[in-house]
Amino acid sequence: MSAEPKSRWEEISPYVDEALVELPEDARRLLIAHFLEGKTQSVLAAELGAAQSTVSRRLEAGTDSLRGALERKGVWLGVGVLPTLLSQAVVEPVSGSLLQELGKMA
Repeated sequence: MSAEPKSRWEEISPYVDEALVELPEDARRLLIAHFLEGKTQSVLAAELGAAQSTVSRRLEAGTDSLRGALERKGVWLGVGVLPTLLSQAVVEPVSGSLLQELGKMA
């Protein structure tokens, strides 16, 4: 991973944590499973008993919702930038604050 995307991720990750917590639980879990845990759409489709195309649409909708939540926080990212940064974040540890918030919701 190049230094630029990593530094960009480090810059926005606290905002992503906050924005994820604001999403509906099903969207949040799907985004975390795909982007942060690295599960493929095929694996998620099998786990959910849904078509891969359905998972793809839900991921797109969740990403759009996450982008909107980030924009409300003053973080503006292009359409393709957020999924790219989230995918690269798979090699980064999930922040403690996000894990703590997710633990409260379980």
